[in-house]
Amino acid sequence: MKSKFIPTLLLILIVNSLYAWNGRGHQIIASIAYDQLTERKQKAFTDLLREHNDYEDWKEEFDNQKDVKDEGKFLFMRAAVWPDEIKGSNHNFPFINESWHYINYRVDYKNGHQKERLNPMADLLYALGWGKKIMTQKWYTEERQGGYRYVNYSKAIALSWIIHLIGDIHQPLHNVSLYNEFYPKGDAGGNKVYIRKKDNAKTVYSLHTFWDQLPGSSNVTRKTILKQADEIKAKFEGLEMLSLEERNPYIWAEEGHRKCVETVYDKGNIGNNVNYTTKQFPPALSEAYQEKADEMTDRQLYAAGVRLATFISRLQWME
Repeated sequence: MKSKFIPTLLLILIVNSLYAWNGRGHQIIASIAYDQLTERKQKAFTDLLREHNDYEDWKEEFDNQKDVKDEGKFLFMRAAVWPDEIKGSNHNFPFINESWHYINYRVDYKNGHQKERLNPMADLLYALGWGKKIMTQKWYTEERQGGYRYVNYSKAIALSWIIHLIGDIHQPLHNVSLYNEFYPKGDAGGNKVYIRKKDNAKTVYSLHTFWDQLPGSSNVTRKTILKQADEIKAKFEGLEMLSLEERNPYIWAEEGHRKCVETVYDKGNIGNNVNYTTKQFPPALSEAYQEKADEMTDRQLYAAGVRLATFISRLQWME
């Protein structure tokens, strides 16, 4: 009789997520990127973010905390999580578009992996292009040009999206969807693949949520986040990482696709053969897999920070 009620113990079920990294991960990336910028660029981007629609709220939040002493860095970190915060809100286009957060390159171990975008007019790569276009349009004042496209607050919003999306694209599962007999319509970037961290664990995660949370819990102080960002920088600064020189977001997406094929789906061992669609005691990840995932996460967070700084520093816009 008791066994019939075991599934009811699985009350702590992490729901599917379309987020890429949690808020902690995005802020780590923003902190690393901000420190890569020249003082002139830091000031320029800080001035721009002061034009953001939510700046007054952010300024009040900054004044009421002591962890981040530099307002510019605080705004940069705050902007990094803003596109996730407005999901499901009443904001109108172009302030929100949930499909901008991901790409759906195909992972298919049976029929062949493909890098064909399923939604090229409204995916992450499109959104980055949109943000770059808004940032680099000729600058008009509110009095001279109506609408959202060329005024200061539009560029601040576009910058927020760029900061966030370059973080998104470096979470490998935001570049793919797995297809096989269990997922004929795709697994939504790991959101329909269910796993546990240990065989005896009651908590069930989607694979996507597992990767989102690898930077650590978001329920920490920004002081902790800044320390973690500094530790990641110290870990990788000075190492020869040629991929950091790559400036093309399309190549970043292809890298994410390859990392999913080789590591995230464990060369086909995860999501294939065994049924990962069940939420009732799904397979557990190995310790070796989790260690490899932790290492990849640190590398991805660092790469995202460095590439973000390079990307926005090269934008030709009127400061």
